[in-house]
Amino acid sequence: MVFKMPFIFGFIFTLFIVLVINYITQTYLLKKNNHKIDFKSFGIILLQSILISVILTFVV
Repeated sequence: MVFKMPFIFGFIFTLFIVLVINYITQTYLLKKNNHKIDFKSFGIILLQSILISVILTFVV
């Protein structure tokens, strides 16, 4: 069964998943190496989400 969804919904879903993964990773690093959580990387996360959404929407 294949689900088709508009690009914006796929993008929002992908952005949410990438943000959760990034938050968990940074929290783990915070506990392990005493790092501060860096939210300056939001632009990179946004770019990754756009690329993943484009790949999932137009390639698959």
